[in-house]
Amino acid sequence: MTDSEIPVFDADHLALMCGGDLDFQREILGDFLSQLDSRLEGIAVAVASHDARAVHQAAHALKGS
Repeated sequence: MTDSEIPVFDADHLALMCGGDLDFQREILGDFLSQLDSRLEGIAVAVASHDARAVHQAAHALKGS
């Protein structure tokens, strides 16, 4: 499987991790989306500053969220 074939969002995995609870899934997605802009901004600032460590940390935080 190539990177372009890997789904960006795995709804089945989210459902499994949330025990099929749709309200909880919506809450998780809402939390992610509410933080997305600030996380992307942090990555952009780190890139503009040529701060590789900050880019790594910010990207890791986004991936973990």
